[in-house]
Amino acid sequence: MRTRKPIATRLPQRILVDTGVFLAYYESSDRHHLQAVQLVTTWWRQPYPSRLIVAFPVLYETLNTRFVQDRRRLDLWAHDWNLWRTRGRLEYCADEPYRLDALDQCAAEAQRPPQHFRALSVVDRILRALLDDPLIHLDGLWTFNPGDFADVCQRRDIRMNT
Repeated sequence: MRTRKPIATRLPQRILVDTGVFLAYYESSDRHHLQAVQLVTTWWRQPYPSRLIVAFPVLYETLNTRFVQDRRRLDLWAHDWNLWRTRGRLEYCADEPYRLDALDQCAAEAQRPPQHFRALSVVDRILRALLDDPLIHLDGLWTFNPGDFADVCQRRDIRMNT
């Protein structure tokens, strides 16, 4: 009798990626580097199709001035990015509908009392909106800041890497 691997060991099919994962993956001195390498390597080697879903604000944060000034790191990113795209393993997620609301939320947060203040960047707020939108199919999130997304992931039954 053959045994099968349980489905629970498979990676999610559509994985939204937070900036920290890309930064850690390309920076060996980052405290999450080994975890990021393990995530990306496991994802890339899996035998069934799965996509990384990337919103442009994550790219803005990742490809910042410090990142692109390190030619070695930029070359690695460009190689991976092109490979992932040509193999159909990468998908851009339209975030335009969520941008102004995320900015408004940041401004409103400044008015909240300290005990209710939540320090979420505009990028995190956009990612939360994408995760919360029932019209966007996501079943995974890679982040090193699970507290910023745990509530919305639990509500939508989206698996986090942690």
